[in-house]
Amino acid sequence: MLTQRQWLMAPLLAVAALLASGCEYVAPSDDIYEIGVARIGDELHVFAPLCDDERIASVEAIDNTAAAKESTFDRESTRFTYWKVAEPTDDRAARGWIVVGDDAGYQKVSVPAGSAMELPETLAVMFRINDPEAGHSVGGAFEVGRVPTYPAGTDPETVKYGYNLGAKNEERLTASEISDRSKCALDYYRS
Repeated sequence: MLTQRQWLMAPLLAVAALLASGCEYVAPSDDIYEIGVARIGDELHVFAPLCDDERIASVEAIDNTAAAKESTFDRESTRFTYWKVAEPTDDRAARGWIVVGDDAGYQKVSVPAGSAMELPETLAVMFRINDPEAGHSVGGAFEVGRVPTYPAGTDPETVKYGYNLGAKNEERLTASEISDRSKCALDYYRS
């Protein structure tokens, strides 16, 4: 049986390996927690679908390609970490509206964006949900270069996010459409 760490990293590492090899990643969306990603101006926005009773406790963005090359990836290490924050003070961030690298909405900043490395080409973004009660991790990976781009100042609630980036069924969806297709984050952990 896979440990929680192996369960989380397996899909992320598989995406990285397939993207790096030029293959397209195909997986049933019911089995994989999918996030939406858009670049608004210079900011990389991630929409993580959550149910009403779920909140994000921490966010970590890592170089998914580099981590995939490790035979025994240690999640506790920040060796491949681009950005790591915890304890959102901003309600929007806690509800899944993440601006990668924006430390302002968090009480704890373990790794400021870009302090350990440049923004990688393939980024995995992992979320710890509902700590300390029933906490667990979900996340997704994507190629930064495939993210749809919008002008600075565009409202994140009005854009169409890249969804299933790198898959044959890649789409552009609003946050509402992503939420409609998603189960609760807790359900992905239990699946």
